Amino acid sequence: MANLKAKKSLGQNFLKDPHYITKIIESFDLTDNDVVVEVGPGKGILTKQLINKAGKVYAVEIDHRMYDHLMATIKSDKLNLTLDDFLKFDFENIIKEEKVKVVGNVPYQVTSGIIFKVMDLVYSFHQKQKEIESLTIMIQKEVAERIVANPNTKAYGIISVLTSFFSAKRELLFDVPPEAFTPKPKVTSSIIKFTFKKENPYFDQMKDYEFFKRVVRTVFQNRRKMLRNTLKHFDIALEEIQTVEITKRPENLTLDEFIALSNEIMKLQEEKKLSAPVEEQ
Repeated sequence: MANLKAKKSLGQNFLKDPHYITKIIESFDLTDNDVVVEVGPGKGILTKQLINKAGKVYAVEIDHRMYDHLMATIKSDKLNLTLDDFLKFDFENIIKEEKVKVVGNVPYQVTSGIIFKVMDLVYSFHQKQKEIESLTIMIQKEVAERIVANPNTKAYGIISVLTSFFSAKRELLFDVPPEAFTPKPKVTSSIIKFTFKKENPYFDQMKDYEFFKRVVRTVFQNRRKMLRNTLKHFDIALEEIQTVEITKRPENLTLDEFIALSNEIMKLQEEKKLSAPVEEQ
């Protein structure tokens, strides 16, 4: 264990408090029929408990030191361990089961990347046989509060909108104090759980998922500006927008309004393209 000191570059903070380890495992709500994907198992504190609770565990670890330690110390047919960056992990080809739950103690600097990777997977699976049932992770409390924020609040933003698109539920379950880790982080952590819709009506309502994300991200880049200013990037006649009031700011729009707005902008762009004069050769 002497060589297993936390790497600051990887944002590693290891859980040490038995009370919170038990509480976190319970929050995963596992049965022996569940298949679990663990992001960043580290020293295996949660991994050992997961093996006892779930039917199968896929663990994805980026640190070769931790990977070697886990390979040497955990002997179980239930564990499938991969040395890889979860953001690059070939989820679709390696995970063969139809339903999985994703869990983990996530480094703060890659929180958004990991959440959005899982959300993109949920979207890509919706016409296939695979399903991600839930994502339960430990992240910085401030980020968790932004995720569960509602419209018309300061915390409401890109991550609030995009995660609400996928989730039947977004729950901030409980906080984990800095004292529960080694080394001790400077901020409080939170366990947040996303439960995904098996049948998501938004998938059918939306014309283009990538374009929807672009609209959300574009308007929130200047969140204090009205939509009539931020939507200029899309080169459309703003007076033709009917779905929302362009005097609103992005934090005032609900998920349904964002979907309607992105669909309408696409339609207006298509109509403009079709009505453009054809240049003579």
